[in-house]
Amino acid sequence: MTSSPALGDLLTSYVRRFPGERGGLEQLLATADPSALPRVAGPGGLPYAVRCSAMVLGRSLRVLHVQQTAGGWVLPGGRWAQAEQSLMAVALRALAEQTGVQPGWLCLTPQLLAEVLDVEVAAAAAGTDEGHEVELRFVFHTVADQPCLRLPSDRRAGAGWIPLDEVPSARLREKVVAAGLTGRAEPLNASALIHDGRGRYLLHLRDNYAGIWEPGAFSLLGGGRDPKDQSLEDTLRRELAEEVPGLQLTQVQPYCVEDVVDVHGLATPIQIFAGRWNGDVDQQPLTEGVLLRWFTTDMLHRLRLLPSTRDLILRHAAELSAISAVPARSGPSDETATVEDLDAEVTVSEDVKEHVAAHRAPAAAADALIRNDQGHILLVNPCYKPGWDLPGGMLEDEGPEHAVAREALEELGVPVDVGRLLAMDTVPAHVYGRTLVAYIYAAHPRGPIDPTKLVLQDEEITAAGYFPEAEALALLPAPLRRRLARALEAERSAHTAVLLDGRPAARSKRDHYALLPSPMVAATVVLTDEQGRVLVLQPSYKQHLELCGGMVEAAESPAEGAAREAWEEVGWRGDVGRVVAVDTSSGTDGRYGRGLACFLFAPAPLTEAEVDALVLGEEVASARWLPRLQAREVLPRRLAARMDAALDARTAGTTVHLSAGRPDVPALRTPTMADAALSAEEPHA
Repeated sequence: MTSSPALGDLLTSYVRRFPGERGGLEQLLATADPSALPRVAGPGGLPYAVRCSAMVLGRSLRVLHVQQTAGGWVLPGGRWAQAEQSLMAVALRALAEQTGVQPGWLCLTPQLLAEVLDVEVAAAAAGTDEGHEVELRFVFHTVADQPCLRLPSDRRAGAGWIPLDEVPSARLREKVVAAGLTGRAEPLNASALIHDGRGRYLLHLRDNYAGIWEPGAFSLLGGGRDPKDQSLEDTLRRELAEEVPGLQLTQVQPYCVEDVVDVHGLATPIQIFAGRWNGDVDQQPLTEGVLLRWFTTDMLHRLRLLPSTRDLILRHAAELSAISAVPARSGPSDETATVEDLDAEVTVSEDVKEHVAAHRAPAAAADALIRNDQGHILLVNPCYKPGWDLPGGMLEDEGPEHAVAREALEELGVPVDVGRLLAMDTVPAHVYGRTLVAYIYAAHPRGPIDPTKLVLQDEEITAAGYFPEAEALALLPAPLRRRLARALEAERSAHTAVLLDGRPAARSKRDHYALLPSPMVAATVVLTDEQGRVLVLQPSYKQHLELCGGMVEAAESPAEGAAREAWEEVGWRGDVGRVVAVDTSSGTDGRYGRGLACFLFAPAPLTEAEVDALVLGEEVASARWLPRLQAREVLPRRLAARMDAALDARTAGTTVHLSAGRPDVPALRTPTMADAALSAEEPHA
């Protein structure tokens, strides 16, 4: 496990990486004792104040900051105190105190490990007895998408996530990019799960020294990544050569990634490699630790061993047993199959390949449903058959998604991102002389399409254009019209249409109801405090402010979805109460392509203790308590209307119905050509 270097070691390594900054750190380098904690005399005999900061980089390349009383944003951090064990511990302690982020939610970066990203010296303020301040900036990646943050209160400053390109320090921005930091947790250590193929596992008894990871315990062989290692397998082989020079593994395979906690409480992802070896451990020189021994799984409970390591060995042994239970393959074999042989197990024989290649298979086609900003559908006019068509064509030796992208590029010269499958239609063999499986996928161009400027495939396409739904359906041949009508129904719902010659395939009653077209359902919780302020959130994935809430999942009621969202977003687990308002909208407003019903809840005001206990979830960058009038000004119009309706209904004891955020009766949706095409196929009651 990686330990935190002392001040002199950190500075020496830092100027080796940034030689251009040596001049500003010369005095520190000359006076810092590499083995001592920071007690360094600065200019004028005054001691340097050593500040240690934590730069937490999330997966979306957002950087955690805390707000100063003057209004600016800085990295969380604090000054070293005599009782601190290491410089990194200073940064982690301050981070937890100022933001609520715990070390176990973070890990070091493979690029820097325990080194610092940046060192900056600030001159002493004139007229004070303060010395110069040297700031050491450590970097951590998040293990989860985004750790929970404490919410600001009247007694505590706020914390929030700032996009990397908006970080105030250009120097830090440049160093993050230059170091190749991604914000994503990556394995920092490599360990070997070594077995003999007969149920025994090789374990290493560690030294019983204070300050090292898991002293006096049995563990797997392996160790920490070195910046010079080209890969984690290089890390493993280097560590094995250092610990047991005579142990040679001819082949290792990545098995899994396990998370453990290091001496600072940081998460440490470990890449586990599995390897087979049958050597005599008593003949192997051991340069680190106390001893090496083979153990069977029935002895593990007698050893001082991390539970995660015990579970790992038992899981691997169970997999080996499962493989051994499979009937032997035909042909010679001189050893028992192992987990490392799994890739070989899926190798297809030549006989099977020939059988599949010669098998008479259905023909397959894939089309793209492409819309413009007005919701109109893109059609093409092929020269080789009557009527208009969707962009697409026959599959070659490829998957349907690949075919959609290829055909769009070939026919129109347009790159598209292929979305979800809307319809799968099986056309019986009597129609074309061979069974045809036809797919319709949603496809999204990577920019606006001007049909007049498309590069059409000369030998196949004569024209292309966008048409409203009704007109597009009228232009298509009857079989494709039926198929597209069902795809449009699926587009407005949450299912894939499974069809037989353009008509719904037979299915059970349960599946029938599960796949009925339905609006989306959301739930919003308007949280207030005892001062009447409203909690307003800044999601990490949206530009605008939000109220607490989100989409209701398939198996939830609106109240259950509201309670779950409140817990996930701000850590509040309380009674959301009754529905105070419902806001509905049709699928014709172009926002989602489907109707939406949003249920609003306004529970009783949170107590001071409840407010202090709130923490921000992974998807929330920051949050503020705002007076209702101010919240109304900063929220989008529709959300502000929902907030007002919910709070007024809570006070009045009523329930309000809104339509697209307005308290009026929703207009009936005008039936479309797609509805007509569908209803024509259904028997009338």
